[in-house]
Amino acid sequence: MSSDGKPRRYRKASLSESEIMTILIAFQFGSFRNFKHYYLFYIR
Repeated sequence: MSSDGKPRRYRKASLSESEIMTILIAFQFGSFRNFKHYYLFYIR
């Protein structure tokens, strides 16, 4: 529990292999300038 009484998760943030592959495949089929632009404006 945190100081405000709400339960908190303490889990390492990570993507599964299937999520990574889906992102990469969508990037390849899109018309994006580079991966950084794609990630910052469409994934995040």
